[in-house]
Amino acid sequence: MAFPLPYPSGVGLFPEKVRVRRIRVQADFSNEFTLQSQVQLWPTMVYAIDVTLQPLDRADAATMESWLEELNGLEGTFSFDLNPWARGSLPGTRTFRMVLPDDEWDGELAVTFGFAFSAQEVPS
Repeated sequence: MAFPLPYPSGVGLFPEKVRVRRIRVQADFSNEFTLQSQVQLWPTMVYAIDVTLQPLDRADAATMESWLEELNGLEGTFSFDLNPWARGSLPGTRTFRMVLPDDEWDGELAVTFGFAFSAQEVPS
C-alpha cells in the first residue's frame, strides 16, 4: 500500500464540518527562585483536524469503511485539503495520520448518524 492515500471523493463524503487547529511547539520554564517565566518558541507547527460527516448513504458508508481499512489504524497516512476549512490562511493539502489507532466504525450507524474522526498532520 502506498501512502498517503487520497481522502475519499464523492458528494456524500464531503465533510459537513471540519475543525482546524494549529499545534505549535512551545515550552514554558519558571525560575524557582524569582518565579519569572520564560517561553521558548520553536519554528515548528502542525495542523490537527476534527472531521464530521453527515449521515451517509450505504454506498458512501462502504467507501469510507474501505478507506479506513486501507489506512490500517495508525500505519497509514492520508492527504486532506484544508483550504475550504482554514480561514485566513491557505495551508493547502497536507498529510495526516489518524489520532486513534482504531476509530470505531459501524456502517449502519454511519448511515443513520454520520461519522467523525480526528487526525494530526505528519511533519515533513
